[in-house]
Amino acid sequence: RFRNVTKPHDWFGVDYWVVAANSQTDAQVAHTYFKYYPIDERLKRLREHWQEWAAPAAKQLQAVPADIQPLTRKSLLVIKAHCDDRGSVLASGDSSIFNYGRDYYCYCWPRDGAYAVWPLIRLGIYDEAKRFFEFARDTMHRDGYLMHKYQPDRAIGSTWHPLVHNRHKELAIQEDETASVIFMIGEYYKHSKDIKFVTNFYHTFIKPCSMFIAGYIDGATDLPHATYDLWEEKFLTSTYTASTVIGGLEAAAEMATAVEHPDDAVIWQRAADRIRGALDKLYHPDGYYRKGFLLQPDGSLQYDDTLDISSFFGLFMFARVEPDDPKLVSTLKHIEAKLLNSTPIGGVIRYENDNYFLTKHQYKGNPWIVCTLWLAQYYTAVHRTDEAAGLLKWASDRAFQSGALSEQFDPDSGVALGVTPLVWSHAETINTVLDLSKSS
Repeated sequence: RFRNVTKPHDWFGVDYWVVAANSQTDAQVAHTYFKYYPIDERLKRLREHWQEWAAPAAKQLQAVPADIQPLTRKSLLVIKAHCDDRGSVLASGDSSIFNYGRDYYCYCWPRDGAYAVWPLIRLGIYDEAKRFFEFARDTMHRDGYLMHKYQPDRAIGSTWHPLVHNRHKELAIQEDETASVIFMIGEYYKHSKDIKFVTNFYHTFIKPCSMFIAGYIDGATDLPHATYDLWEEKFLTSTYTASTVIGGLEAAAEMATAVEHPDDAVIWQRAADRIRGALDKLYHPDGYYRKGFLLQPDGSLQYDDTLDISSFFGLFMFARVEPDDPKLVSTLKHIEAKLLNSTPIGGVIRYENDNYFLTKHQYKGNPWIVCTLWLAQYYTAVHRTDEAAGLLKWASDRAFQSGALSEQFDPDSGVALGVTPLVWSHAETINTVLDLSKSS
């Protein structure tokens, strides 16, 4: 009928809505409600709701440069959109990867969840973080560790980690996930000073998990027993995991002191010191921290000498190795020479010879937003702010018109690869923006 009232080149607006419900009856009820409820009023109430939700972050967001504010605010909402009321944080709602990998990212990885709530904590938005910690507590194995990943309803997610390695039973876990969540509860406590929350979580999550990671150490190396690495590919004692365990144990020790459990604090700090004192075993003679090693039955070490950005970032961010530490600086030089700008479009690749989604095999990997912004965060810490801002711009320039950020990119064309949006990419964007805003 619009042909009768609309002339060529005229235009008009149309309000429409999509209803999802458990039944046709429920859908019809919702449809009738929207049909007779003024859409303008509803949109007004929605805007007010989200402004109220983001209100704790208002002051910090106002300090963000105008050119990056839209992406920062959209990133905040992308993270929120992936937070389930039951506490899980989905890695990505993009299911298109199912067409290629026969699985999707609609799981809650404890690691991704911890990274996702970090910028919310920094901005004073606490509810989602607390619900995520409750999710972790309620899904924790009785022995004190978190599994590979979970469904939003708290069921254990699918995993490709075998339970047997070198003819020995092994846990199908990534230990950094357990350590990261402990570490993040520590970050929540530092920002919120919520001693009641820490007290309530102490015996139900903090202590059992801390006892597990403090005891899951090989006597032959004084480093964590091998588990699967953060990229979910290698079974080994990785530099990144060792770093997160140090960070988790030190955070646990601080919280134990705060709730007056000094004996626990001593145990966990000593375990962290033990691992820290053995980090040199992960340092390559050529002057960089390697990906890791696997302790062999005969006591020898099978090294994985791969240069990996996570080794550097883990030591800097979780183990709190000083930014000017000579071995960390030497590792940085290797990263700048081999992982930074190693493709025509720039950015930072995860590690040398990374084949995940790689189709251009003349390159050693695809650049990732997460990895690029990790380097930017280090640059900010050492006052190389122009370089940090340049890496942030590299990431923001690759946002879709909607503001969605992908996981990685084709090294030649810059076409987005992997899932979009990746919540982790948005979390690191906000963290980098906050770091730069604080340094300016």
